[in-house]
Amino acid sequence: MTLFEQATQADVNQDLRATVQLYEQCAQTDTLAIREAALLNLLLIYWDCTFDYGVYCGLLADGFTELELAHMYQRKNEIQQVLAAAPFPSYEARFWGSYIREEESYGKESAQAIVAQLQHECPEEPLAAYYVVDRAAPRVADPSSAGAPPWALAQLEQLQAGLARAPQTYKTRLILNHIASMLQFHRL
Repeated sequence: MTLFEQATQADVNQDLRATVQLYEQCAQTDTLAIREAALLNLLLIYWDCTFDYGVYCGLLADGFTELELAHMYQRKNEIQQVLAAAPFPSYEARFWGSYIREEESYGKESAQAIVAQLQHECPEEPLAAYYVVDRAAPRVADPSSAGAPPWALAQLEQLQAGLARAPQTYKTRLILNHIASMLQFHRL
């Protein structure tokens, strides 16, 4: 079993300490694809653990210290910079980098132009639909808003189906939870 496979197994087993330790080791590898995959997993884990207050409090209750969580936040910032400076970042790395920056700025730093460019590059990519549906949600209560377009909801359901068949890592579970919330909101 490779180191990345060990990390994925720990991730699926929901052993957070082992997961981040193993992914951090994978992030030091010379293999670009493995390094980016590990960094992307770490980025989403660290972001969720430090940005979502409920998750943050849950980790404290599970025995994580504030110092450990502060380190997660610091590493999340470092990983964002590493991925942004990477010579050939993947579509997924660019998407999550821009999405998280916008989330953390509470909409002050818009990722719309970046996502529009990504969607132009690969119009069938479901992550573009993820962004479109997510950003439509706050405006659905506005009578002048048409809400999320049907094509985006359909692609989001395809993404949901694909992820449901994938190994249930932290990243996968996080995205599936977000998708379920978004689809439920838009079906009201």
